[in-house]
Amino acid sequence: MRQDPTASHPLKIGVSNTLGWMAYWQGEILFVKRYRHFLSVVYPDGGCSTEVFTNATMLELETLSPLTELPPEGVLEHTEGWSLHRVGAMPMEEAAIIEALARCGVAPLP
Repeated sequence: MRQDPTASHPLKIGVSNTLGWMAYWQGEILFVKRYRHFLSVVYPDGGCSTEVFTNATMLELETLSPLTELPPEGVLEHTEGWSLHRVGAMPMEEAAIIEALARCGVAPLP
Protein backbone atom coordinates (compact mmCIF):
# COMPACT_ATOMS: atom_id res chain seq x y z
CA MET A 1 0.00 0.00 0.00
CA ARG A 2 1.23 3.52 -0.75
CA GLN A 3 0.21 6.90 0.55
CA ASP A 4 -1.35 8.94 -2.28
CA PRO A 5 -1.80 12.71 -1.86
CA THR A 6 -4.51 12.63 -4.56
CA ALA A 7 -6.59 9.93 -2.82
CA SER A 8 -10.23 10.92 -2.47
CA HIS A 9 -11.09 8.26 0.15
CA PRO A 10 -9.22 6.72 3.09
CA LEU A 11 -8.19 3.07 2.92
CA LYS A 12 -7.47 0.59 5.72
CA ILE A 13 -6.33 -3.03 5.55
CA GLY A 14 -5.48 -5.46 8.31
CA VAL A 15 -4.01 -8.95 8.61
CA SER A 16 -3.01 -11.53 11.19
CA ASN A 17 0.72 -10.95 10.75
CA THR A 18 2.65 -13.71 12.51
CA LEU A 19 6.04 -12.47 11.22
CA GLY A 20 6.36 -9.86 13.97
CA TRP A 21 7.34 -6.98 11.68
CA MET A 22 5.97 -4.58 9.09
CA ALA A 23 7.77 -2.01 6.96
CA TYR A 24 7.31 0.99 4.68
CA TRP A 25 9.75 2.04 1.95
CA GLN A 26 9.90 5.80 1.31
CA GLY A 27 12.49 7.04 -1.15
CA GLU A 28 15.78 5.46 -0.04
CA ILE A 29 14.68 4.81 3.56
CA LEU A 30 13.02 1.67 4.93
CA PHE A 31 11.07 2.11 8.17
CA VAL A 32 10.72 -1.20 10.06
CA LYS A 33 8.38 -1.74 12.98
CA ARG A 34 8.87 -4.90 15.07
CA TYR A 35 6.49 -6.35 17.66
CA ARG A 36 5.56 -9.66 19.24
CA HIS A 37 2.68 -11.58 17.66
CA PHE A 38 0.96 -14.00 20.04
CA LEU A 39 -0.57 -17.26 18.82
CA SER A 40 -3.81 -18.77 20.12
CA VAL A 41 -5.24 -15.43 21.30
CA VAL A 42 -7.98 -13.17 19.98
CA TYR A 43 -7.01 -9.97 18.16
CA PRO A 44 -9.41 -7.09 17.41
CA ASP A 45 -10.82 -6.15 14.00
CA GLY A 46 -11.45 -9.71 12.87
CA GLY A 47 -8.16 -11.12 14.14
CA CYS A 48 -5.76 -8.44 12.88
CA SER A 49 -2.40 -7.95 14.59
CA THR A 50 -1.32 -5.31 12.05
CA GLU A 51 -3.24 -2.65 10.14
CA VAL A 52 -2.26 -0.06 7.56
CA PHE A 53 -4.34 3.11 7.19
CA THR A 54 -3.84 5.82 4.60
CA ASN A 55 -5.55 8.94 3.33
CA ALA A 56 -4.46 11.95 1.26
CA THR A 57 -2.20 13.30 4.04
CA MET A 58 -0.63 10.31 5.81
CA LEU A 59 0.03 6.58 6.10
CA GLU A 60 0.01 4.73 9.42
CA LEU A 61 1.53 1.34 10.25
CA GLU A 62 -0.30 0.09 13.33
CA THR A 63 0.29 -2.96 15.50
CA LEU A 64 -2.49 -4.22 17.75
CA SER A 65 -2.29 -6.15 20.99
CA PRO A 66 -4.51 -9.15 21.71
CA LEU A 67 -7.87 -8.37 23.28
CA THR A 68 -7.33 -8.36 27.02
CA GLU A 69 -9.72 -7.78 29.91
CA LEU A 70 -8.07 -5.55 32.50
CA PRO A 71 -9.22 -5.04 36.06
CA PRO A 72 -9.67 -1.46 37.29
CA GLU A 73 -6.26 0.25 37.31
CA GLY A 74 -4.78 -2.74 35.48
CA VAL A 75 -1.83 -2.28 33.16
CA LEU A 76 -1.13 -3.69 29.71
CA GLU A 77 2.17 -3.26 27.89
CA HIS A 78 2.43 -3.37 24.08
CA THR A 79 5.99 -2.83 22.86
CA GLU A 80 7.17 -1.84 19.38
CA GLY A 81 10.72 -1.53 18.09
CA TRP A 82 11.31 1.04 15.35
CA SER A 83 14.31 1.30 13.04
CA LEU A 84 15.28 3.27 9.94
CA HIS A 85 17.57 1.85 7.26
CA ARG A 86 19.13 3.60 4.28
CA VAL A 87 18.58 0.98 1.56
CA GLY A 88 18.45 2.93 -1.69
CA ALA A 89 15.52 3.21 -4.07
CA MET A 90 13.00 0.38 -3.95
CA PRO A 91 13.77 -2.18 -6.66
CA MET A 92 10.99 -3.65 -8.77
CA GLU A 93 12.32 -7.22 -8.66
CA GLU A 94 11.06 -9.40 -5.80
CA ALA A 95 14.47 -11.01 -5.19
CA ALA A 96 16.13 -7.59 -4.79
CA ILE A 97 13.41 -6.49 -2.34
CA ILE A 98 13.89 -9.67 -0.28
CA GLU A 99 17.66 -9.10 -0.25
CA ALA A 100 17.23 -5.51 0.97
CA LEU A 101 14.84 -6.64 3.72
CA ALA A 102 17.31 -9.33 4.81
CA ARG A 103 20.07 -6.70 5.15
CA CYS A 104 17.74 -4.92 7.58
CA GLY A 105 17.17 -8.06 9.63
CA VAL A 106 13.69 -8.92 8.38
CA ALA A 107 12.57 -11.58 5.95
CA PRO A 108 9.32 -12.57 4.26
CA LEU A 109 7.54 -15.86 4.88
CA PRO A 110 9.93 -18.82 5.16
